[in-house]
Amino acid sequence: MEHRVLKVLPADVQSRLRSDVAITSVAQCVEELVLNSLDAGAVCIAIRLDLTTFTVQVVDNGTGISQDDLKLIGERYSTSKCQKLADLDNLEYFGFRGEALASLRDISTALEIHSRSRQSSMTYCKLFNHGKPVAVADSKYPRPCPGTTITVHNLFYNLPVRQKNIFPTLELERTRYRIEGISLINPSISFSLRNDATGHILLQTQKSNSILTAFMYLFGGNLSKHLKPVAIDKELFHIEGYIGKDGYNKKLLQFVYVNNRLVLKTQVHKIVNKTMTNCIHFRRKVTKDVKSSTSGTSPRCMEKHPMFVINIKCPLNIYDITFDPKKTLVEFKDWETLTSAVETMVTDFLKSENLWYCTESD
Repeated sequence: MEHRVLKVLPADVQSRLRSDVAITSVAQCVEELVLNSLDAGAVCIAIRLDLTTFTVQVVDNGTGISQDDLKLIGERYSTSKCQKLADLDNLEYFGFRGEALASLRDISTALEIHSRSRQSSMTYCKLFNHGKPVAVADSKYPRPCPGTTITVHNLFYNLPVRQKNIFPTLELERTRYRIEGISLINPSISFSLRNDATGHILLQTQKSNSILTAFMYLFGGNLSKHLKPVAIDKELFHIEGYIGKDGYNKKLLQFVYVNNRLVLKTQVHKIVNKTMTNCIHFRRKVTKDVKSSTSGTSPRCMEKHPMFVINIKCPLNIYDITFDPKKTLVEFKDWETLTSAVETMVTDFLKSENLWYCTESD
């Protein structure tokens, strides 16, 4: 991967951006750091969490950070991924504004960055203590290979209400879901997630050559065997992925991406779920649920939800990833064309698999 020099964004670019990235959860903190690792070309990423001390660590084998670049890293608007105003319409990286580390610096008692670049055999360290930088120095923990280790200590220490309302079990599940989603669309990269408070491995992925194989590794062959490929082209959009012929008892296996970036709670999720209600399996399930409710069984407990993995590929300048409060929400300039394409793709899938629920009006 080509070495990119870290620079402070010009004033005209800064003025187009929000003032900061609001880190609102441990899961978002992890996602920001993992996306930086992906931008650095890492093929192995390890995440370690200890929510008893609110410690987050991400280790990667990416390109690493040079000694000179470490002097700027963690300073707001310092980035190697966007240098001029025109770049904002053609962004090729997940993180580009140089704000994630600056935000983490301000909400942790200490932020440690240990890195060895591919152009050096030395490992250097940058430390922020209560948001204040310490001069770059030789690391006490030399890395055997290029890459970066970032450790966030006592996250949200100065936001006691937010810290108090972090429930470890729930936050670990949310984090695992984010990493599952990221790993699914990056099957050639290995991810691990460990709970350092207990030593338990929460997630360990294997490198594979396809999304379908990655899905099987993550969720098992009994679920992956139901997935069928789908694709459609409409105007500026190319949409591809997989949809399940059967459902799952939770909405946990619904993944939508925009140019390989995981997004949450979009109209795409809604239109797929709505169109899939025409699936004959789900129609039959509703009938059974209604009958079972007369015998005291809760219909909701028996409900199934669609499974899908959908990646929307389109020009970078026709959508915007929003940043407040989570960077996984997306807005398109032309939602109508996109949702129409998604609805057509799902309908064609149901009909081709003989799953379309026919009514007299059809």
